[in-house]
Amino acid sequence: RYPFPRGSVGTEKIKRKRLIKMATPNSVIRAIAKRYPDMAVLKSLLVLKPVNHILRAFSFERTSYKGKYYLWKVIMPLYRQRPILALNYSVRIGTGDYLFDLGIQSLKEVVGEVISTIENSESLKFLKEINAPQDFLMLVNSMNIDFKNNRATLMDVACSHWLMGNTKECELILRESTNVPVVYKYENELVKEINELLEEIEHSPSSVSNRLASWENRNKIHIFGTSA
Repeated sequence: RYPFPRGSVGTEKIKRKRLIKMATPNSVIRAIAKRYPDMAVLKSLLVLKPVNHILRAFSFERTSYKGKYYLWKVIMPLYRQRPILALNYSVRIGTGDYLFDLGIQSLKEVVGEVISTIENSESLKFLKEINAPQDFLMLVNSMNIDFKNNRATLMDVACSHWLMGNTKECELILRESTNVPVVYKYENELVKEINELLEEIEHSPSSVSNRLASWENRNKIHIFGTSA
């Protein structure tokens, strides 16, 4: 009847799970969202509102250890060509071995630990300071990213300049990105989009803004399940 002898550590662990509401990533982020009026749960992300141009969120990452998770502060421009959640500009909170144990802690314990972590590490303050494309550019410049050889990042930077009204800088960076060698198949689609953007900058600037707006709307639906 019991997988462990009566009174053993294993038995006590089972009793604890039965008596206490245990945590899951989704239950944790839902509980935290109730504490912060400027946060919302969108799919598996704890998102900082408003969602305008830049995604700012917290997300759990499953590890190879049962019930143990890392926590990330997620930053991503939504006006990007590829409709995937990319962590290029995101940072894992805490040291490399800092884990949240959702396997043995109660929901209340994990929520308290996560809130303490994001506030003490100033992660929440950091995300609140990333409000617009110009903030995103400052972040990229502060990170150790070799974006000169990364077509996708060059594209993100170029599009940020466009939204800031820096037309010439946007065009210059896009042209620079065409010199980056194609390594992966998906980059062929990026090259196609870049050439189309360069054509639009020259002949139909309003089409560039429409294209970026359509990317952002599509990415919101893909990542959040809603364009709101």
